[in-house]
Amino acid sequence: MKTKTQNTASRRDFMKITTVVTAGVALTAASGAQAQSASVRYDIGLALLNSLGGNTSLATLAEISPDVAGLYVEHVFGDVMVRDTLDPVTKEAIVIASLMTAGNYTQLTNDHINAFLNLGCEPEALLEMCFIAIAVRGFPSAINTTGKIRNA
Repeated sequence: MKTKTQNTASRRDFMKITTVVTAGVALTAASGAQAQSASVRYDIGLALLNSLGGNTSLATLAEISPDVAGLYVEHVFGDVMVRDTLDPVTKEAIVIASLMTAGNYTQLTNDHINAFLNLGCEPEALLEMCFIAIAVRGFPSAINTTGKIRNA
């Protein structure tokens, strides 16, 4: 498990990337320029993904389809997760809650649980999310995700 200092560093790295990307997007919008190229969005997305601790699902996906893996990095991280309206912890909590209720996304859920922990969050917060899911979605989803937390 990472130390508090390492968690703080991960959060700082994420915020630096978010700030740089936000400034770039604002500049692009202000100048009326075309949207960023796919390669720029891929680089931004990959930097953000790595700042969160990586993603083992991406390696598996890249083995099967490098094109789909590239689109995943470009869109999910280079377009969506890089936006600055919500803080990184809130974004990861939303992703985990979404995956928890959808079910059957074990590796992707584990990747986002690890990102959540890498941002300095405590496992107790994940268990609280499971508790809330019981009220909203029911015991099966919460029990399934609780086992994933233990294995993370």
